[in-house]
Amino acid sequence: MKPDIRYLSDDTGEIATVADWLYQEWGHLVEGRTLETAKSKVKQSLGQDEIPMTLVCYLNGELVGTAGIDHSEYIHLYLGPQPLNRKNIQPRRFPDPE
Repeated sequence: MKPDIRYLSDDTGEIATVADWLYQEWGHLVEGRTLETAKSKVKQSLGQDEIPMTLVCYLNGELVGTAGIDHSEYIHLYLGPQPLNRKNIQPRRFPDPE
């Protein structure tokens, strides 16, 4: 089974699903983020030769994943290299830059 990777802009019918996935996974990190603002953000990332862009992955015709390339102002210290005392680093909420 070979993955089928496409630009989301070639299959815009999946915008709602991708937005829901991203909102469920990351929405809590952005203060004020709602599912509607997540959809708006995804709609702004439909580039194919410019950033931001979103890719989707299908296996046997089923949407199974997404990846995006974005200019981001968010810095999540707990996702990068960590000092030895990791337990002192907490996720930070950032205002939505929209």
